[in-house]
Amino acid sequence: MTGENRLLYRDINTPIGRLRLVGNGETLHHLYFLPGKQIKNHPNDWIEEKLSFEAVLEQLNSYFAKQCKSFDIDVCFTGTHFQKLVWEQLRNIPFGETQTYAKLAE
Repeated sequence: MTGENRLLYRDINTPIGRLRLVGNGETLHHLYFLPGKQIKNHPNDWIEEKLSFEAVLEQLNSYFAKQCKSFDIDVCFTGTHFQKLVWEQLRNIPFGETQTYAKLAE
């Protein structure tokens, strides 16, 4: 991976536990709960950048303070066509509501 394509990460504390944000510093590619199986062997070319993802952090802090009901975060969706369809539907669930996968499939 070239330097400009390397992924950055930042670990943050939230009311629901520690999270790891991964991406290019602005666009979010992954969000993991810590500790987590998925990230134990993260690629060696991920770079810890404690000042990255400021816009993401601001919106998450507002969300947990119940001041933000929707996100305006650039997200890089990767996966199969089906996975991308599911993620797009998940983004449409209103603040404070829950949804089952069965209901999403309707």
